[in-house]
Amino acid sequence: IHPMQRLTVDQFRFFVEHFLRCGYHFISLDDIIRKESVKKRNIFVTFDDGYFSSLLALPVLEEYSIPATFFITTNNVVEGRLFWWDALYRERRKRGTPEKEIFQEERLLHKKRHEEILSYLTGEFGKDVLTQTSDLNRPLTPSELKDLSENRLITIGNHNAEHANITLYADGEIESQLAQAQEALTDITGNKPNIISYPHGHYDQRVAEISKSVGLSLGITTEPRLTKLPLGRNGRNAMMLGRFGF
Repeated sequence: IHPMQRLTVDQFRFFVEHFLRCGYHFISLDDIIRKESVKKRNIFVTFDDGYFSSLLALPVLEEYSIPATFFITTNNVVEGRLFWWDALYRERRKRGTPEKEIFQEERLLHKKRHEEILSYLTGEFGKDVLTQTSDLNRPLTPSELKDLSENRLITIGNHNAEHANITLYADGEIESQLAQAQEALTDITGNKPNIISYPHGHYDQRVAEISKSVGLSLGITTEPRLTKLPLGRNGRNAMMLGRFGF
């Protein structure tokens, strides 16, 4: 499986216990929106994409009553297909390709539109390339996502419909990607998300403004920096919150 999915439950527990020992306060999305938790040391835990394997973190979250937000790429969940980078990694490793070369190919594909990536993968590996192989790399099913959304500690966020680099798209296409995900998540969970995580951190001011137009009021980047709470009155930085990858 792709190295990104190799985080273990024990490692996640170590992360949680370390920051609890250091006096950090784990906050929820509601805390940020309502500005009720403004202590000096806050952590907002997030999971991207919508992997089934992310559910393995739930017992740790529940043991310590830690809230978390799961950002979901909806078409993979609805259609039950593998994320493209997992398919690429799996197929290249089958053929003995060194990891360094796979990651270089992956970086190049991130610069393409989603439909171009899918066309490339099917041309390289066949039409069944996105078929799931195990619980370690598959997305959640709609019913699993619904169950997850009903957990008192969990909030569901938008991760766009296709995990596309939407900075490469026209305004109308961006709106369609985001609105499609909003609709699917509302249908599955009964709640309309108000926060987005930009897939792989691809965003610009245009993407941020269009995100707001479909009802999203907070945006998470992949830029490793702290965000001071409470957010400013005008919410100027609300669509570009910093985040540290595990």
